[in-house]
Amino acid sequence: MNDKYISLLSNYFHVGRVIYSSYWMKYDKVLAFNVPGIGQCDYSNWSVTVATCDKEGNVIGEAREHCTAPMPEEIKKYRALK
Repeated sequence: MNDKYISLLSNYFHVGRVIYSSYWMKYDKVLAFNVPGIGQCDYSNWSVTVATCDKEGNVIGEAREHCTAPMPEEIKKYRALK
């Protein structure tokens, strides 16, 4: 992955952001965006640490890490809100 894509992901997954997952029907709060050398995802050069939260961003679950990139339409929606 190139630096531009990593920059896009780090902007999308900025610390403190509350993201709703329509697939899981829950909210996650971004705790950290991890770059190469940090994190547990062996098959990617980035990861994000999140925790389940309520709509207001109050953490109600354990922290976990994933490397699932947002769908292109999610990125478009995010950019439109900025």
